[in-house]
Order: sequence, then structure tokens, then C-alpha cells
Amino acid sequence: MALAYSYIRFSFPRQKLGDSIRRQVARSQAYCERYGLVLDENLRLSDLGVSAFRSRNSQVGALAYFLEAAESGRIPKGSVLIVESLDRLSRAAVDEALELFLRIIRTGVDIVTLEPERRHTKETIKDIVGLIEPLLIMSRANEESQMKSSRVSAVWDQRRKNAREKKTPFGRRLPWWVELKGGVLRPIPENAKVVQQIFDWKEAGHGVSIITKKLNAIPGIPLPKLAHHWSLSTVLATLRGRTVLGEYQPKRIVDGKKVLDGDPVEGFYPAIITTEQFYRVQESLKSKRRGRTVTFDAVNIFTGKLYNGFDGNTIYCYSNTQVIKGTKYVYYNLMSRGVADHIPNADRSRIKYATFEKAFLRYVRELKPSDFVKGKKPDLADEIAKVTGQIAESEHKNRTIRTRIKDKKPDEIGHYLDLLDEIELERKGLVATLEELKSQANNHDVDSVGEIRTLSELLENTEDEDAARDLRVQIRTRIDHLIDRITMFPSISKKRGRNYRVQFTAIVLVRFRDGSSRWFMTDHDANIFLNVKFTEEVKKLMADRVPK
Repeated sequence: MALAYSYIRFSFPRQKLGDSIRRQVARSQAYCERYGLVLDENLRLSDLGVSAFRSRNSQVGALAYFLEAAESGRIPKGSVLIVESLDRLSRAAVDEALELFLRIIRTGVDIVTLEPERRHTKETIKDIVGLIEPLLIMSRANEESQMKSSRVSAVWDQRRKNAREKKTPFGRRLPWWVELKGGVLRPIPENAKVVQQIFDWKEAGHGVSIITKKLNAIPGIPLPKLAHHWSLSTVLATLRGRTVLGEYQPKRIVDGKKVLDGDPVEGFYPAIITTEQFYRVQESLKSKRRGRTVTFDAVNIFTGKLYNGFDGNTIYCYSNTQVIKGTKYVYYNLMSRGVADHIPNADRSRIKYATFEKAFLRYVRELKPSDFVKGKKPDLADEIAKVTGQIAESEHKNRTIRTRIKDKKPDEIGHYLDLLDEIELERKGLVATLEELKSQANNHDVDSVGEIRTLSELLENTEDEDAARDLRVQIRTRIDHLIDRITMFPSISKKRGRNYRVQFTAIVLVRFRDGSSRWFMTDHDANIFLNVKFTEEVKKLMADRVPK
């Protein structure tokens, strides 16, 4: 029985509140039952609130992941991708939409549309007749999106014009200290008072970090919209934003990005800070800059996944730069976001990023693929993971060789071309083997485990920075598909005496997307201990955590 994958997409997040998701899922399930297809529940293909007008869903969304999986052989040939209509796949220009349509079919995956009900295969598109209807649908979808885009642009152009000429308020996004009452923009007294206090503190010499700490220490203090606490970035944005002077800067969207649209409009908002004070603060911000940064310029494989179990805040990676005897050293650490934002009772543990990354990847390599294949033979699951990992390794070799060829002269690349042919031949054989195994048991979590295992082994043995970055990007993609959340309970201890050393122990809970959860423990040497839970005994071991 052929496997089917249901792809669900809509453009605006507010559509979650309607019937769109239920309708698309129900129609896909009904189609599979009618034609004897097996709907694969393991691969979740949904781009909710992602536009297809500029092909964003096929570049960074779930559809992009599906394309990569189909082209690398992780999706078996003969499978079916079910969409409500072709406009769910793309609303881009006809040439781009057609290329995406053909790209999917070339992988051996059929496209089924439910409205109208059609099955597009390599056979149906061999002549122009089989392409006429898809082309018409693509053209209509693009025309509708172009028309909507033009109409919306015209409305916003008129609103911006009225804002400039008549200073007419528009839109719902006002500065958090401003409200619209009776058609007039007025400051919200309690909110404006907080903004003024921030400027007074900064002018008095307090740093942004101290101001953030002061704000979070005040019970019941007003907060910007959608914020749960004051953060460094919010305070900085408040100090640097010119809306406090009453200026409004119109913007427009060009190629999916916001750009400035002309000069700012003065006197649009009520001014709550004097021009003199604003510029004094800007000068103090400029003079107080430090060499330390809170950015992470490498690839963090845990982006959006890692949380501190003690305070509930996200854990982010920051870099600290030091210059010792003319040599620049950059250190990367993991820390609760609550510390940076001065949230009371935030956990202050700092852990080396490289150590935790090594420990986590070691843990993933210990996972049993059979855990993700319910009701299947463990040896079959292990074989799938092994072959999937071999394919990932083959693809990495291919990319590495192609990178080296770029710097070689034409008469020096013959050997590399032979190697590429050998690798491609080996990859095709592995893909064929994988398809046979998947016909017996198919599970994409097994694929991800096998790929992370192989990619992490390659990462551990590579010294090339570009290759390491590429490997981390691939690992992060697999982690995003496999894992829903990683919760860390860190403990820091300091060994006193002659051999002074800061050590840490972390109990980690990994919650997978299939609903299962697993625990492990790691230490400062990246050793891992399995089958550990956050019990009373563990709490006692972690009783010497650094005081907050």
C-alpha cells in the first residue's frame, strides 16, 4: 500500500481559529480510506500562517523539509502528497509554481489535489494536455494573490499619504504608551511615566542592564504589549526609538522585507520626551558600548528548543570576547534568558555550549531506533537507521568534495570527479536499499535518529569550520523534526583549594514529537548517564546549586 502525506497550509495565523485545519485533515483522511492509501502520521507537514505567494513555504517551511526528504530518498518513490488544491503548494508566478510542481513529481512522489480531485504523476504530465489544468490553476492562484497584494498596497499607500498630509492615525500597531481615543492619539499616563523614568535613569548614568533589573523589581509595572517582563532588548528599543519624540516612520514591504518609506512624519504621536534629553541619552548609549556581545555567530543546534527547568525561561547562547596578550578569545555559554533580563529568581547557572552540545549528541547516538518503531522488529529499525546514516554521510562527502573543487584548476579536478561518480553510485545503491526497508516499516523519527547519529560523528571528527557549520545546520533541522522540547536542570559546584575548578551537572528531559519523553544526566566532561530521572535523590545531589 502506497504511503500518503497530507500537506496543510494557510497564509494567516488567525485562520487557526477557523475550520481550515480540520477540513483539510478530514478530506485527506477520507481520500486515503477511499483509495487504500496509508496516511503517514509521523511526518507532520503543516505551514500554518506561512505565505506561498513568494514561495516562503518551499524555502523554509515544512514543504521545504519534505522536498529535501523526497530528493534524498527518505520519502519512498510511489508515495502521494495530498493537498486541498494546488494553490496550497504555491501562489507564486506560473514559472516558479510549475518548477515546484515538477520538482516534486520528479522525485517519484505523486501529487493529489482534492479540489478538483486529481492525481498528477510522471505519466499524466508527459503531454501538454496533462499540464493545461495545473497551469490554469497556478495562473489563477497567482493572479488572485497579485490582485489582493495590489489592493492591500493601495490601501496602505493611501493610509501613509493621509498620515503624512493629515496626520491621520491608522493601523492597530501603536507605541505601547499611546492609545487612540475619539480619533485622537493620546499618551497612556501610567505607561508614558514608565518610558520617562527609563530615560531619566539612563540620563542619570544607569546602564541598560541596571535599568532592566530595576523595572523587573517593581511589582505590577506596566509592560509593553505581548511582553511578560522587561528585557534588555525592550529597554534598548525604547531608548533608541524616535516615537517618544512624536515621530512616525512609514515603512513598506519590498521583497518580503520592511524598508523605510520616505522621511519620518514629525508631530504624529504625542511627544513625551524632549529633544534635548533624547540626544543626551543617545550620546550616553554610544559612549557606554562594551566589547562584550550577547550574540552567537556560530550555529546553535538547540535554537528554540532549550529551556531551564528551574525558572521556566528559555536558555540562549551568548558569546563573551576577551583579549589576552593580543590574542582574541571567544567563549560560548548557555544561560537562562531570565538572567540577561534580570527576572527575579532566574537560575544563574552558566554552562559551556560546546560541552553540552557534545553531551547531547552523545546521548542521541545512544538512542535505540527501535524505540521509534512501534510494533516493528528492532533489527529492522536499526537497519533503517544505519542505511539512513550512510546516505547522510555520502551526501556530506559529496558537498565537501564539491567545495574543494571550486579552488582547483581544471586540470586538477579529474580525480575529484571520479570520486563524485563513485559516491553518487554508492548513494543510489543505499537509497534503493532504504526504499526496500521502508516498504516493510516506515518511520521518519528513525530517519532523524540515524541522520543525527551520523552527522554528529562527522562533526566530532571535522576540523574545517565551514564543514562544521554545514553539519550543524543539518543536525538542527533533524532535531527540529524529532524533538519538541529540551528541559535542562543545571547544577554548578565549585571545587576549592589548589585545583580550583567550576563543575556542573545537568539533568535533562527530552520530549520527542511522538509524545514520548526520556531523561539523561551529563557532567562537565560531557559524560552521559542514561535512565536518570529528576527524583528526590537527584534533588539532593543538586542541592549545592549556585545561589541565585
